Amino acid sequence: MNGALIFADDWRHVPELLSTSASLGLNPLLIMSHEDLVNVEGTSRYGVSEIITYRSPPIPTYISKILTHVVAEKKPRLVVGEAKKNVREIFGRAAQRIGAACANNCINIEKIGENFRICRPVLGGGYIATQDLITCPVFVTLQPDAFKSTTFMTSKNPVITSVNSKNIHIQGDIEIIEKRLGVKSGADLSSADRVVAVGKGFRKKKDLNLAEELSRLIGAEMGCSRPISGDLNWLPDDRHIGLSGNWIRASIYIAIGISGQIQHTIGIKNAKTIIAINNDPNAPIHKEADYSVIADLYEFLPVLIKKLKEQQYQVENNNHNSKYGED
Repeated sequence: MNGALIFADDWRHVPELLSTSASLGLNPLLIMSHEDLVNVEGTSRYGVSEIITYRSPPIPTYISKILTHVVAEKKPRLVVGEAKKNVREIFGRAAQRIGAACANNCINIEKIGENFRICRPVLGGGYIATQDLITCPVFVTLQPDAFKSTTFMTSKNPVITSVNSKNIHIQGDIEIIEKRLGVKSGADLSSADRVVAVGKGFRKKKDLNLAEELSRLIGAEMGCSRPISGDLNWLPDDRHIGLSGNWIRASIYIAIGISGQIQHTIGIKNAKTIIAINNDPNAPIHKEADYSVIADLYEFLPVLIKKLKEQQYQVENNNHNSKYGED
């Protein structure tokens, strides 16, 4: 089959994955998704012929077995998904099972003859590697800036089928002792227009209230560097910005108390305006910033918040006076 299988872990990004696959000339387009996530509306516009549903515990080992079963049956040339932590693991396990190529965190993909050429950051994001994937199929996870737009196609509503997991021995590798739901904020930093991120410059968790108030005043989402979510657990993991976390495309990005190591800056390279607040003039984040504030965040943020509140009050007061005058 000279087509693509889209692994739909988050349906908000399915249109972009479908559009990218269609722009590569891959047809038909199939979607594989957990049955609780399926959203048929709009998929026919991209020429989706089939949606394959499955049911499984949210464990990459199990899901990768189901994915390899579907790949063996449908024989797609490309298996593509969003570059999220769990998808990267599922793809890596599935590709290893069948001896296929797997490339994660890709920032570009194109079809060269019968092969796929991808670009992805390597060595902590310091370099960009261009690689030709010559196996069939290939597993690829894409960062948001790799998505391509294409003209919508018309088609009948896709056929919905389901994988019979009874025919797949998905358990046995691990034993489930206990289930605990991870804490998630539900924020989508990859599509946020404004982002305020915090780093180890904050001494206590309660001090993050300063950044939260700033975020509220300017209508921004809250993000963080890896230590804040991964080491200190001050914020949920889906707030992490960086190579192994979210890649943002915000119009305004404010980094507060973040040193700016390359693992973090690779995730903000597509932000339009970067503002750094850090008291260390030699912090790497200043080299990435469009505007730098070299100051103690505990001294600077209260002043900034006060000024923003005064400005907000003045705007609201002017609006009130204008309305009163009209009355």
